[in-house]
Amino acid sequence: MGIDSYFYIDDSLLQAENFDLAVQNTEKVKTFIESVGFDINIEKSVFIPTNRIIFLGYIIDSVLFKVFLPEEKVRKIIELSNKMLKAHKVSIRSLAQLTGLYSSAHYAVQYAHLFHRYLDLDKTQALHGSVFLPQNTTEYHRTPQNTTEH
Repeated sequence: MGIDSYFYIDDSLLQAENFDLAVQNTEKVKTFIESVGFDINIEKSVFIPTNRIIFLGYIIDSVLFKVFLPEEKVRKIIELSNKMLKAHKVSIRSLAQLTGLYSSAHYAVQYAHLFHRYLDLDKTQALHGSVFLPQNTTEYHRTPQNTTEH
């Protein structure tokens, strides 16, 4: 078709040199997608060309040539960060959730990977702790035999 497009599972982005071409391309892609049997979620779709759109969870601004985090994600990062700052002890799951949010922000936030470096190290260190396994579990006793027998 010769259309600049980006597809990822259930998200897509089209781009064009001008508004009219964008409208034409959108209609062509919409028609094609429906012709091969896919359903388009009309409520979640944007058919009118825009300079600012959410794609893969980020706000893409084609005028400023920048990527932003949606307000909801920013709020979630701030809330979880403040909760962690007030806590004396946090679960590894909470720490992993926060480092995951920071990690996913790296496309939109310059140096985001530096914000969670030490938190990630703490998480990794905590995951290296010992776990006590019950001695009477038959799966553990069978495993050495199963790995050596062919």
